[in-house]
Amino acid sequence: RRCITKKDSTATTSLAIMTIVAEAMTIMDQVMLDSLVITMPRLRIARVAPHLRQVTIRILVAMTTMLEMRRRPTEVIITPSRLRTPRPRPTPTPMAKSTYMKAKYLALLAALSVTSAVQAADALTIDAHRDANCGCCKKWISHLEANGFKVVDHVESNMTAVKQRLGVAPRLASCHTAVIDGKFVEGHVPAAQVIELTKRDDLLGIAVPGMPAGSHGMEVDGVQHAYQVIGLTKTGSDQVVAEYPAQ
Repeated sequence: RRCITKKDSTATTSLAIMTIVAEAMTIMDQVMLDSLVITMPRLRIARVAPHLRQVTIRILVAMTTMLEMRRRPTEVIITPSRLRTPRPRPTPTPMAKSTYMKAKYLALLAALSVTSAVQAADALTIDAHRDANCGCCKKWISHLEANGFKVVDHVESNMTAVKQRLGVAPRLASCHTAVIDGKFVEGHVPAAQVIELTKRDDLLGIAVPGMPAGSHGMEVDGVQHAYQVIGLTKTGSDQVVAEYPAQ
């Protein structure tokens, strides 16, 4: 198929008009040889009139068609082979969708497993030794667990022997004793200081001597006594690791 333009339409119409005019001239020649009478100063047509009427009608129809075609917008027909159609996107099959969802699910499980493993590795394990009747010891264990520690609870019948075995001096003694990385944690030591102890190679342990009110596990409404966190160095001397003022 080829393109049709206004120029082609006009040329076709002109050719049709020329053909009709040629036919009219032929008819007129044949009739006028018979019955055309010419007198001066005017032309008299006798039997030619019906033939001229027919020719005139055909000419008028052709001219009307030409005018209508000029008024119409140009029609362009493009060869289908020249059209650039976008490539259709492949529609995923149910199997492809299922495979994608399985891969996504496995990736999510792997991410969760890695996260859980990291969290498990970050969790610090501490062994807590306490008397069965010590309520503040349980509260201190809850404080550690709330801060990410994994606490292994040991109920002891003789805490004095436990303290001696772990190297806790009587001046640093409190109610419960814990052990982390081979170092002792005596009394109501804040979780933040327990974490700091794991980074100190120069200390054998830390302690909050006594049972100060307001410390973790010894909360009393409206009461906050001042206390210190004391570190025991490898040389046997005491070192103030942290201080908590009264409020």
